[in-house]
This record gives sequence, C-alpha cells and structure tokens, in this order.
Amino acid sequence: MANRLDRGSGASASPAAQAGCSDALLVCDARGIIRYANVPAERLLGRNGGSILGNPVSARLSFGEGSSDGELIGTICRRNDGTQIVVDGYPIASGRERGVRCEIAAVDSRLAVIHIRFCRAANDVIDLAFRANHDGLTGLPNRAALQDRLQSLHQLAKVRGDGFGLLLLDLDHFKIINDRYGHATGDRVLTRVGQRLTQQVREGDTVGRWGGEEFLLLLPQADHAQAQDIADRVRFGVQATPVEHLGREVRVTSSIGVVVYPDDGDVPDALLAKADAALYEAKR
Repeated sequence: MANRLDRGSGASASPAAQAGCSDALLVCDARGIIRYANVPAERLLGRNGGSILGNPVSARLSFGEGSSDGELIGTICRRNDGTQIVVDGYPIASGRERGVRCEIAAVDSRLAVIHIRFCRAANDVIDLAFRANHDGLTGLPNRAALQDRLQSLHQLAKVRGDGFGLLLLDLDHFKIINDRYGHATGDRVLTRVGQRLTQQVREGDTVGRWGGEEFLLLLPQADHAQAQDIADRVRFGVQATPVEHLGREVRVTSSIGVVVYPDDGDVPDALLAKADAALYEAKR
C-alpha cells in the first residue's frame, strides 16, 4: 500500500462522506495542467458547463493556504515513488463552504492523478449526495454511481496502461426466495449479501448494487487470475452466509460473470455485455 501523508485539517468525515459522495477524478501533467476530467469533476470544478481541460488545476481547485498547487503536482511527479498525498481544499467556483479532500498520486514522472474522495459540506448536503449515489436498501453504490466509477476506472487504466477486472454477480433463484419466504426476507438476503461482498474484496475495490438481485464489482489493476480468485472467494462467501427465517436458514448461491479490461473489451459497454454473457453461461 502506498504511503500516506495527510496535509489536510484532519477533520473526520461522516460514514456517508467516507463512502464517496464526490467521486471526481482529474489527471494533471507535471505543470499542473488538467489533461483529463471525468463528468463529476467537470460538474464540481466547471463554470457554466464549460470544459476544464487545458486549465491549470490552481484555477479550478485550491489545496488551501500555504501551498502552491502547480508546484505540489510537479513535486509529486518528480518524486514518483508511490507516495499518496492527502490534502484538503475547495473548488474555486463554489468557495470555501464546499470543502473537499483530494488524494494525489503520480502515475509517472509526467502525470499525476487527483481523486476527490469526499466533501466536507453541511450534513444535509452530504446526505443528499449520498442518497443520490447509493442504493437505499443495501447502502452500496447504485447503478448510476457504478457506471460513473466504471468510466473513471476505464480512463485511469488507459492513462496508466494497465487493466482492471469487472464481476457481474447474480443471486440464483432469488424469485423463489421472495415467493417462499416473503419480500422482507428477500430484502434481508440482499442486505446481507452486500455486506458479505464488501468483506471479500480488496481495499480499493468497488462493490455496488447493479439492480434487482445483481451486484457489480470493479477491481482496479486486476488481471484474469486475480479477478477469478476474487470471484471464487466472493461466491463461496455468499454461499456461506445464510439468512435466518422463522428459525430456518435460507441459503443463497450466486453466479458470476468475470471479465478483464482490455482483454475482454476496450470500452465499458463492451465489458458489461461480455460480463452479462459470461453470467448467463455461468447460470446455464
């Protein structure tokens, strides 16, 4: 794991904030010029819908008092030793009342990644953002948030020149569980499975509810062997987590489609289609 140097205020964040209410991603060159920004970053840092590409990061994002933003990016790129810098700041467009925390790491000596992990806004703003990006039942990232994270992961993998894994998991015979034991038990199954999935993956992986009884897992910098290993671990973990109903154990099994970028697809839609086909084959 990369070393961490916290240069921020050290203020603690709510659980909703820690889950990532602002999932903005920037890639800057060593001079601090923005070369890539995902949609949340454009929304967070842009003005009047204009693109922020080609702008100095210091014109859009402040890392707080006493730091030269462009110089900080250059220093991190020159260091290029895996150190991750954590700084508090705020978007220039919105002012200090909307604080953000940024994780900055070098891709190489030419590029650095800035991941805006969460905001330190008022609790009601944080809760609103959390609800918009998370499933109300399981508390996991919802489909919209997963699609955005997949796009960000794809762009970052292209910049780094590495790969990532994608797992599409579906609970087997879930309709029978709902019909036999009731929807309340079905909801408990989904919640319990979501908790179990987050326990089986690596730090930095994303687990979310794709819809219904389907879950999507995003695995940064994972090859086929690693993705398959996590899939096996997840599948056995789900099977080993029964849910009680009137003194009886309701056991759950799952099927998983496993794909890896770029071998199984060079764009997110192709990966999702391949994962869906792999899931169908696993169920069959």
